[in-house]
Amino acid sequence: MLASAAFEDCLKKVGTFNGSDVAERELQEVVNALKAKQILIGAAGKIADQYVMTSHRAVHPGRMKWAKRRCGNTKNLRHT
Repeated sequence: MLASAAFEDCLKKVGTFNGSDVAERELQEVVNALKAKQILIGAAGKIADQYVMTSHRAVHPGRMKWAKRRCGNTKNLRHT
């Protein structure tokens, strides 16, 4: 959670520094604004999008429907 908050704060500061009004926007809107201004380009934009999705899932775990998930074969998971 702390890393997510720091990431969001950092992107908002970058957006504000570059003239975008993103201080009160959701993280996905911030990422979209930075991509539109070509501040986040290529892989950086895709990574930011994935981080937003991962962060959202961490904050709202109920949407994952864990009860319906099945654990696969765990024999390949070994501690070294």
